[in-house]
Amino acid sequence: MNIKELSPSEIAKALYQQLEEKALFVFSTDVVMNSWIDYLLLHPEESGIEALPFEYFTAWDKFKSQYLGAAKEGYSAVPSVLRKFFISDIITKNAHKPVEERFQSIINPQDQYAKNADNFADWLCKSLPSLHFWQKRLEENPDYGELDAEDKDYKKLYDEYKDFLENNKLFEPAWIDAKALSDSNRKIYIFYPELLEDFSDYKELLSQADNVTIFTLPSKLPSPKAYLYPDSRSELRKTILRIRELVTSGKADWSQIALSIPKLDIYRPYLKRELSLYGIPFVIRAGESLTKNCAGKIFHEISDCYTSSFSYDSLRALLLDDYLPWKDSIISTKFDLIAEGSRMRCLSSAEGGKDIWLSALNSKISYFEKAEKAGKAGKSDPESQLKRYTELKEFYQKLKYLVNNFFQPQEFGQAFIHIRNCWMEFKTAFLKEDKDFSEDANNILSRCIKELGNLIQIEESYKDCQLQINSPYDFYLQELDKKTYTKQNKAFGISIYPYKLSAAASIKYQFVIDASQDNLDIAYKRLSFLNTTKRSKLKLLEEDKSVPAADAFIKLYAKDADHIVFSSAEESFNGFAIPHSSLEIIDDSNTYDDFVLSERDLILKGKNNFKQYTSLQKASFANWESFCLKTDEKDDEKLSPKLLEAIKYHTMEKKAGRLPEELQGKAIISPRSDLERFFPCPRKWLLKAVLSLKDDTLDTSLMQNFDMGNLNHKIMELFMEQYKEAILPYYDKEKDSFMAALKGDCSQEIRENLISITEKAIKAPSDFRDSPLVIETLLSQKEAIADVIYSFLKTLLLPYGESYSAKGERNKINGIGNCSVAALEEVKSLGLKNFTYLGVIDCLIISPDEDYIIIDYKNSKSSIPAKKDLIPDEDSILKDFQMAVYYTLMGKDNIENIKAGYFYSISDRDKCCVTDEFTNDTLENFSDSISETINYAELFASTVIREDRQAFEPHTSKKRKDKLNVSKYKDCAACNFKTICRSSYRLAGKEIRSIDNE
Repeated sequence: MNIKELSPSEIAKALYQQLEEKALFVFSTDVVMNSWIDYLLLHPEESGIEALPFEYFTAWDKFKSQYLGAAKEGYSAVPSVLRKFFISDIITKNAHKPVEERFQSIINPQDQYAKNADNFADWLCKSLPSLHFWQKRLEENPDYGELDAEDKDYKKLYDEYKDFLENNKLFEPAWIDAKALSDSNRKIYIFYPELLEDFSDYKELLSQADNVTIFTLPSKLPSPKAYLYPDSRSELRKTILRIRELVTSGKADWSQIALSIPKLDIYRPYLKRELSLYGIPFVIRAGESLTKNCAGKIFHEISDCYTSSFSYDSLRALLLDDYLPWKDSIISTKFDLIAEGSRMRCLSSAEGGKDIWLSALNSKISYFEKAEKAGKAGKSDPESQLKRYTELKEFYQKLKYLVNNFFQPQEFGQAFIHIRNCWMEFKTAFLKEDKDFSEDANNILSRCIKELGNLIQIEESYKDCQLQINSPYDFYLQELDKKTYTKQNKAFGISIYPYKLSAAASIKYQFVIDASQDNLDIAYKRLSFLNTTKRSKLKLLEEDKSVPAADAFIKLYAKDADHIVFSSAEESFNGFAIPHSSLEIIDDSNTYDDFVLSERDLILKGKNNFKQYTSLQKASFANWESFCLKTDEKDDEKLSPKLLEAIKYHTMEKKAGRLPEELQGKAIISPRSDLERFFPCPRKWLLKAVLSLKDDTLDTSLMQNFDMGNLNHKIMELFMEQYKEAILPYYDKEKDSFMAALKGDCSQEIRENLISITEKAIKAPSDFRDSPLVIETLLSQKEAIADVIYSFLKTLLLPYGESYSAKGERNKINGIGNCSVAALEEVKSLGLKNFTYLGVIDCLIISPDEDYIIIDYKNSKSSIPAKKDLIPDEDSILKDFQMAVYYTLMGKDNIENIKAGYFYSISDRDKCCVTDEFTNDTLENFSDSISETINYAELFASTVIREDRQAFEPHTSKKRKDKLNVSKYKDCAACNFKTICRSSYRLAGKEIRSIDNE
């Protein structure tokens, strides 16, 4: 073997000189090889040839198989898949052995680790080809010392693998010492072995061949320069602008430029966005995983459903996977199932193996079966709903059966055939025919099934081995995860490669970004699974230093000394980074024409310094212009008939059934659903109350933010209901006990009563009553929930009028202990001039003096309105209407008898006084709020009956100073409907309120 130094700039010259010899040129990768073939063909004036036989060129991996192949007479080379089958068998058998007979180091011998060690399969499998070399080095170094637990494990693994190979007439190519170069006559030139990870395995063989010449890098090449940027966004943008400048200046075509990235998976989405934004054509020449963001993801989704016992998230991911074409006949059913799962909160199955989906669906089926037998009629027809839920149950059961079938245990020899049969059954049941698949989906699934076919072929060929695989489906999934799919792309543009792939390639301009120490540091080590101490004993450390791979890659990328290839960022997308030590860092002082930033300056600062527009910008402007075309003003003056019909239904018909006949025919106003939503913006009321718009989401959670509030309300209703005909007990602070007339201490009775009531409240009709999982969870916590109410009662049931002034007069109402309950959740209505009030008071109390106390429960302190919101401000603006409406609903005869009104927070045990006749918060002081609320209601009633759209136009503080005064900063910014209302924008520092603005 001849060894010669060759500067990267002289590669072409070396090729020219040896072409006539019909030599074989060996390059590190196919990318490098093809680039030099293209160079020679495109430069006939230099090479002197116009045609070139491809057999003159090869890549290292192909060269090894064709010219350096190992052989053993009567034996076959072990397939890589069979090697992993063997490791899976070893792991499975190891877990079934007694602890003392298991591996003690490479796999933790304890049950919880040994029985879940499948994740070690790839690592152990990778070590198998090296074990013979490890054994050989042990024999060559008798002073190594006594074998420790790790060494004994590797020795045991080596012996078992050796026996397995011998018993099955197989050989491991890396274990064969008698390798030979199959062609000793043809001249062979190998370029830069520093780039090859396993070159040292063949170095001894090649050193004996006189026809082999090795070209290595010169030892004294200068360190390349690199730009340093503060962050990855700046680095990426500046690199893209440098690429644009090369093309616009005529120095290169797009196809003559390559961009290499060490961690392409992280940069891929940023690259696609930025390159498209700057109008640069590109081709990513790197495969993507067969199971990520593509049709192959369905195999992971099937596994997730099985391993999570069909949790909501896993089933939603499977059924909403739109990479595959689902049959038209099941599309509505699968969406309906997911929507019902969200509503019924089927997060995951409960303990004990209960299927939460079947529990929820069976509950609904049972309910509608009873409703149908009882002849009940309502807005939901029992017969149609029964049919619907039965179909959902049948669909779910079929899906569950087919998914579970993938994981049914099979003997070795049938395991992977079973998986293929299960896939075909699943595909036939739920997916369309192959012709309806997209091209990408077809290609990717074909690759997935091909990989499965490879497993089947090896399994059938070696089924007599009777290897044990813990989970064949997981094994298949791990194999898919390692495979990539590269789309055949006919696009034209710059080439984007993973780092290392195009080093030494004949590409006119190469760029490497994210050139950090971590990313560019490459260490080729034999027996890399050993620690430094053991490597030193086996004389491996010197060999490690003899392969300067990182430096070789860097200098081969920087072939052109006049062109700066590398760049790095201190704040990368992957965290803080430092440039590689082999690079000479300089600042990028160049200026670039960044038209994208010019657009940003126009939008944010009003600076118009555009020099050019991209095709994307032009398309956006065209869309904006088309959207801004004026509509027919005559058709735009009135609200649509459908909308007017919806307004009329909401204000006059929807709640009419709850009113006496004499009060119907007017606008019906509720404080929470109408006044609170209508003011200051009628558009919010229109969207939320009339149209009932809400976030359309398929997300779900065990408890919604309002569930505990509703549950606590129900518990309080059931508790207080017991005292409609009795006197409420009171809480004695000194004794820390509840006291009742004639009974004395009743604390234990109240606590036990609350637990019973809590169970009834949990099972009562509610937003979560259709969720068995929520019901089961709440029932398991009923004592804790009851304790919250018990603690709250210590505040609510303080003795009425316990506090007295120096004159012996009560000076405030501390609680409602010793009072009676007048009404609970009672619907009250009152007809006024142009409208009818309708409200439901949580709790109406009668004091010992036969006066009324109005109680409204809130679940937390944050839900209680601020004191200032209960009274009108200097502009007569009122924020909270609830209590004012309740006071009015009591009527003229009873309003004077209202001695107090309170908001109580259940969970925080806090309260807010609205009125209390024993304090300065008198009913007289609250009268302005009551009368102002009536003014609001009058404005509401007069506004909603209009048939012009002006009432629902957006109003801002610049034009109005009344009750419909909308602040886009206070009101719009906090509104859930701002994204669809879109009443105002800001562009270039100017406000745009409508399309037709002057």
